[in-house]
Amino acid sequence: APRAEYLRPAEGIRERSRLTAGTRAKVWLSPKDAGEASKDTVVLNADRIISDNDSLVYATGKVVVERPDIVATSDSAFMDNGKEFMQLSIRPVITGVGDRTFTLVGELIDAWSQQKKLTRVLARGSARATSEEIIVAADSIDLRLKDQKLDHAYAWGPLRARAKSAERDIIADSLDIAMPGQDLQEVRAVRSAYAESPPDSTKIIVKEPDWIRGDTIVEIGRAHV
Repeated sequence: APRAEYLRPAEGIRERSRLTAGTRAKVWLSPKDAGEASKDTVVLNADRIISDNDSLVYATGKVVVERPDIVATSDSAFMDNGKEFMQLSIRPVITGVGDRTFTLVGELIDAWSQQKKLTRVLARGSARATSEEIIVAADSIDLRLKDQKLDHAYAWGPLRARAKSAERDIIADSLDIAMPGQDLQEVRAVRSAYAESPPDSTKIIVKEPDWIRGDTIVEIGRAHV
């Protein structure tokens, strides 16, 4: 950064070190911190960055976090390196990195990691998750990941949850979506569930979509239960 101030621990003055940097400050984490056997680094870029004891990090102003598994942007961010937790607020966006990407937006996003690999992302407030297979919208969306790919998604909230794919459009109070390896396998819609799909034009020509309604709808592959 153009200017940075580092305060070392000093007996009787401060117990922990503190680093303050501004004017588009940039912080690099070593490859070891980025993940075991990783050749990549984690880069944090923001208008202002405060590091408390090299563990708690606060960033504000056009925040960009680049990791081997995700790219995250927001206007405010908090990171707890010890607990492997990150919180993004004010227009937060998380984009998965890899051959099968995904994007998650919301008013507030929390992210958890294990051994420096992302395992869970929770978006609250007008949340929306987008992947090649499906688009999910709800007040709250909870994504679980495995090997940098979406494995499971939960969606709920007072404004109802919606999952839209090429084959189906499903709305319910809550959704439970299984997608191991980021391949959509099952959608379970619970309470006041409704689903519709394009009609089979090979059998009959109609303008209205096919639909089904019930307390619970389970879609396995292309079939409804």
